[in-house]
Amino acid sequence: MKRFVFWFIAALVAFSVLRHHRKHEQAFREPAHSQPVVIHRVVPHGTRQPVYYVEDDKGSTYTSLGPIQNRYGDRIVFAFGDDDDEQDLGSGRVAADGLPVPIVPGSRVTEARPEPPKPPRAPKPVKVKVSRHSTPPKPPTPPRPPAPPIEAVTETQTITGRLSATEDRARKDAETLFARMLVEKLGPELPGDWTPPKNLVRKMILETSVKPHDRDYGTVYDATLKVDVSPARRAEVVAAYHHQQVLKRLGVLGGGLLFVLTCLGAVSSYIRTDEATKGYYTNALRLAAAGGVGAAGWAIYHVLT
Repeated sequence: MKRFVFWFIAALVAFSVLRHHRKHEQAFREPAHSQPVVIHRVVPHGTRQPVYYVEDDKGSTYTSLGPIQNRYGDRIVFAFGDDDDEQDLGSGRVAADGLPVPIVPGSRVTEARPEPPKPPRAPKPVKVKVSRHSTPPKPPTPPRPPAPPIEAVTETQTITGRLSATEDRARKDAETLFARMLVEKLGPELPGDWTPPKNLVRKMILETSVKPHDRDYGTVYDATLKVDVSPARRAEVVAAYHHQQVLKRLGVLGGGLLFVLTCLGAVSSYIRTDEATKGYYTNALRLAAAGGVGAAGWAIYHVLT
């Protein structure tokens, strides 16, 4: 308790000392009165250095305005306009905030005269240099007319089928002969045992005519086909063959994967069933698994072929 009272009294004494010191410093910097301070500027004869005289209780004299502004702040009032001021400043200077400012000739106006604004100057014309030997520009060339579309080259061929009992059989026989002829013609690119799709063969037929023939045993018919064997049509046949080969390879790959999965499933089922029956039906389960794998392989093979 004694320590608390001691430190409390010490804090009060320190606070009082600091407050008294601050008041004393403020009183020294700013006088107690708030009246304006009048400053006179005087230039002694024979010199050019101005002297500033302050009207306060001390009557201080300064050679520059810096200390005065630091001491009195915004309460400074400059007193100029006496008889000696023009003589001190000179005829070519005026007082501005206590400083002599030179007067630039022509910058002060004592009489206002109404004058209309000057019209803007017209822009100078641009001179274009024209050469004597210059030739006029050539007229633009007209665009070329569009070229007519190039018609596809059509290469036709006539194929006559064998004699048949009916018109339908005559047409089918002629189409079969044309398909064989087409495969033989494209022999380096197509195998001999490949049969083109019927829709593609019929697409190449341009015209079909059936002619009857009278024989002793009756009337028979033969069909004549006018077909298009141009390079574009032959390229379509080759593309169809390659497309079939791609599908066939994908089918073989899918069938192989399916057969492998079937084998794995059969083995897994055999192991689980054998463990569940504790080995009593091992031989029967092996036969069943082998039969299931064989049946799956036979089905996949027949689907692919």
